Amino acid sequence: MTTTAANDIANFNRYANDNKRIMELPNTGSRVVFMGNSITDFWPTNRPEFFTLNDFIGRGISGQTSYEMIMRFREDVVRLAPAGVVICAGTNDIAQNLDIPYDEERTLGNILSMAEIASANGIQVFLASVLPVTSFQWNPAITNHKDKIENLNRRIKEYADAHDMPYIDYYSALVYGDREFNYALTGDGVHPNAEGYRIMEGVVLPIIRERIQFEGGVIPQQVTLSGSAIAEANPVVCTKVSITGFEAFAELKAGGNLEIKNEENTSFFITDNKIAENGQPMQVAKDGVYCISLDFLTKVASVKEVTSMCVLNCFNKKSLADLTYAGEGKWIGDWNVNLQMAWGEENRYRLMMTLGDEKVNWGYTRGATMEPDGTEDYFHMMRVEPASTWANTWRIPASYDGKTVRLTVVLRGTYTHHYTEVSSVAQVETRNAGIVKQEADAFVSLADAMIYNMAGAKVLAVSKGDVITLPEGIYVAKSGPFAEKFIIRN
Repeated sequence: MTTTAANDIANFNRYANDNKRIMELPNTGSRVVFMGNSITDFWPTNRPEFFTLNDFIGRGISGQTSYEMIMRFREDVVRLAPAGVVICAGTNDIAQNLDIPYDEERTLGNILSMAEIASANGIQVFLASVLPVTSFQWNPAITNHKDKIENLNRRIKEYADAHDMPYIDYYSALVYGDREFNYALTGDGVHPNAEGYRIMEGVVLPIIRERIQFEGGVIPQQVTLSGSAIAEANPVVCTKVSITGFEAFAELKAGGNLEIKNEENTSFFITDNKIAENGQPMQVAKDGVYCISLDFLTKVASVKEVTSMCVLNCFNKKSLADLTYAGEGKWIGDWNVNLQMAWGEENRYRLMMTLGDEKVNWGYTRGATMEPDGTEDYFHMMRVEPASTWANTWRIPASYDGKTVRLTVVLRGTYTHHYTEVSSVAQVETRNAGIVKQEADAFVSLADAMIYNMAGAKVLAVSKGDVITLPEGIYVAKSGPFAEKFIIRN
């Protein structure tokens, strides 16, 4: 943990631009700011969905004490006009991050002053406990911190109870053994890991929802797309991307109607890029893969065509592999991995989508760059505006260098991706070899061939002139030394 530069001791600049952005957005009436130190700072990085889906805003700054937090409280909390604020402070005071002796009265006073400022501005206050600490690795001289944490938490709770402010008891949910941070929920004895944050979410969310309800009208809990424009056999279930927003990626057919329904089967309509409760279903003008975005607070709708998806070389911004839409919100493509660059080995990548006239980066949700850590959420994706060339990148393991991997991107439900090494059959060069031809709604074989699925298994032998009848999916037709990839969409 480090403190900020002397010319901006409270680090007002950290969130200045984002504060301006938020103040220009419609206020849902359920906005909650989380004020704190690195424990709060790292939370949106580890668990971004918790914030985006609940209209929560993270305003933690690594290394800060309560002295610095109170200086920026008006800028980073009050000016955002939230319905509530969760204040979690005290860890770095006890760690003596400002190189001054810990003073419980002053730390408590800073926390209570923030609570009083919020209350005076009509903001519901939630006072959080200090989390357990096994040891302060950056200041091992602090050895009596366990008593200090318990004493400060007791006094915070007493004040909260006396002033009808909910007390958020993270401490009891995370402590283990001799008043230490449960080793399964932390990596360094101070900060929660992803599972630790999940536990904290289970503590704080029900308490917030008891006091703060969404005031923006009735928002659907589920939204589906159907109608003759949908190329898929079943209605498309949209992904919830914010407390009021839904999104879906789907193939649409020209001339078809797009219908929108909620969980109660109520119909909505898109008219002039707005969501309306009365009207006619939108008619699609052009065949293509589209991103349909719906915000039920602002009533804004957008339907933009996705014209490309690729694996992106973060250094030169060139495509490493193009992906093809395969239905059901999935893009699939083969990536011939070559990690050798002029300066050595480079294995970082992001994904790039062309959405209408916009280039959209998809990147790592945690922000940091590392190789797969064995957890499923390593591969989760979100739209990013990278702060640097290497921000929000994934790393493909060096063991894949010189090999071909099949990368699958899934933008339905949980946004994620994965890759597997391609089988020997699929490693055959695929090009327009004249083996198959699409005629009307079917593929016809132009030569005697064997059809393989993408796992390399034989699925069908065909003769020249045969109509290829197979389930929806991606296949490879092989005839002699040639191979050709094709996609069947039913």
